[in-house]
Amino acid sequence: MARTLPLLAISGLTLLAACQTPPPTGDLTGEAAVRLDPATQQARWRTPGNVPASSGVPSDGIHTIRFAGTVGDAGFQCGAAYGGIGVTGSTILPADFRFYVSEVALIDDSGRAVPMNLVQDGRWQYQNVALLDFEDGSGPCAGGTADTRQTVTGALPPGRYRGLTFVLGVPPQLNVGSPALAASPLNNPDLAWPAPGGFRFLKVDMATTGLPLGPYRAPIAGAFAPAPLPYPPAYGQPVYVQPGYVQPGVVVVAPYGFPVHIGGADCAAYPPGPYSPPGCGFPTRMRVTFPDFDTGSNVVIADLRALLASSNVDVNTPGTPAGCQSTAGDPDCFGLASRLGLTTPGAYAPPQSFFRPGFVQ
Repeated sequence: MARTLPLLAISGLTLLAACQTPPPTGDLTGEAAVRLDPATQQARWRTPGNVPASSGVPSDGIHTIRFAGTVGDAGFQCGAAYGGIGVTGSTILPADFRFYVSEVALIDDSGRAVPMNLVQDGRWQYQNVALLDFEDGSGPCAGGTADTRQTVTGALPPGRYRGLTFVLGVPPQLNVGSPALAASPLNNPDLAWPAPGGFRFLKVDMATTGLPLGPYRAPIAGAFAPAPLPYPPAYGQPVYVQPGYVQPGVVVVAPYGFPVHIGGADCAAYPPGPYSPPGCGFPTRMRVTFPDFDTGSNVVIADLRALLASSNVDVNTPGTPAGCQSTAGDPDCFGLASRLGLTTPGAYAPPQSFFRPGFVQ
């Protein structure tokens, strides 16, 4: 039974969002991390067969939606190796896992999406955008931060709620300009495109069996890179050059494993669209809807194994950026697009399989 909440004041691949269900109606404008079983290091949840139609809220009125980063049934951990990934069964070593969500809302009994008024904490949430961060800055994730974030918090008006909807991505009006001038969490240069602005909505970096991580620094012009430096480089946008040949003092990724960077791209070439940043041609915002989701007992699982299931992460198509950088016609993005529920205009949009609901146990 639903509880009542207390009153509170990718050839041209144009990526389109696809949902598991039609989007709900309505205008969309403290940590509680899932723990790992210490004996098995397996995440303690199960995928629900039938989620109860209720959503609870703490007595202080702040509603919390929990997220969990996973690789299949195993919890995501920096430095852990995961086998059987993608079409080649590659072994991966993740080096980053972060993404933005926005337009978070709960679905009431009438099917209306009621926007969550996010807590403006000055760090993880700004306006209707929140950053989820599963890397902890350790080992291969050294280019990240020690702090993690696995929740979205906000307030809701009184009502009966049974579902959840949100967008993977940053709203068009905020997906512009320089991160140096933006408010946190939009001021993170690691999550920004080099130019002409905007953000990587989803950032996953990893070494794979076929594409190990390899940042290098050249001591002099024309020098060949020595053994890899500690990875990843502190900061600096990747410069894609002939492997082993770099300019002096430039930190280069050649290759940087198989990065998955999803976000609005080709931003100078096309007019804006309904799910596109102003001037961007490849809208990659993706709406996710769970008709049955209880914030008191459920968690949103973001599964890298599912995301990469249709991809060959052991090779990079010649003449294209490393991994998938949301570039038009890049074959390395096609499998990812299908798993994210993105497709070409007028074509069938497969259900996304990156996110799924689960029970916290």
